[in-house]
Amino acid sequence: MGKTLYGFKNDKFNKNNYTNQNAAHDAVWPIYETDQIVVPSTLDKNNFGSITLFGKKQLTYKGWPLYYFDQDGNTRGANKGISFPRAGVWPVVNKDIAAAPQ
Repeated sequence: MGKTLYGFKNDKFNKNNYTNQNAAHDAVWPIYETDQIVVPSTLDKNNFGSITLFGKKQLTYKGWPLYYFDQDGNTRGANKGISFPRAGVWPVVNKDIAAAPQ
């Protein structure tokens, strides 16, 4: 099992601008919550952090709050979210992504 992790283009450095505590809204793009992450060797573990949002700990990468797309169905390699609702709104977070804007 694996999840593709996404950023949201309207987020800022360590600031989630998407999640609003509306269950239907947030269920499409849940925050990526974890206490333990296995960092692939291609990523620098020092680029990971976390923020607290509505009492939950959301993982960040280079300051980007991380989400997963519910319609990917926890399927390793699935990345249907990159075109939802159009390309560029939910980019896949990877080692080459620039740090989130301030």
